[in-house]
Amino acid sequence: MIRRNVVTRSEWRWVLIWVCVALIITSLPYGVGALRSTPEQVFSGFVIAVEDGNLYLAKMNQGAQGAWLFHLPYTSEPHLGTLFHVFYLLLGKAAAITALPPISLFHLARVISAALFLVVLYRFIAMFVASRAARRLAFLLITFSGGLGWLLIL
Repeated sequence: MIRRNVVTRSEWRWVLIWVCVALIITSLPYGVGALRSTPEQVFSGFVIAVEDGNLYLAKMNQGAQGAWLFHLPYTSEPHLGTLFHVFYLLLGKAAAITALPPISLFHLARVISAALFLVVLYRFIAMFVASRAARRLAFLLITFSGGLGWLLIL
């Protein structure tokens, strides 16, 4: 009998396999974009919401240049910096320390965050669902029911 709140090692192996599958599937468009990049057509690193992605990179660049407070770069109005978008400022600082391109660090953070989310998701499901089959079904439905908007671009 399987009890709620107990996740076996074999279940965790199953979860990790599906986490890897999900990360590979969601990273494919970025890999294709990078491989198809040429000197004439450079891939920015973002497939959808490109404007948002470039804003994230701008925030990371502020962090890489030493800023601890966020400043709006797209206004001519004088203003004080504020403790806002700290995640991106810290990613920028990490990019400066590691000498990795900001876009690479952004995608590394994206993959790590997604993996952690999916592991926590399964643990959360296990707190409420005793059946292993139901846990797995819930996990797969939640994991693969969204985030495929990039297919619309095809």
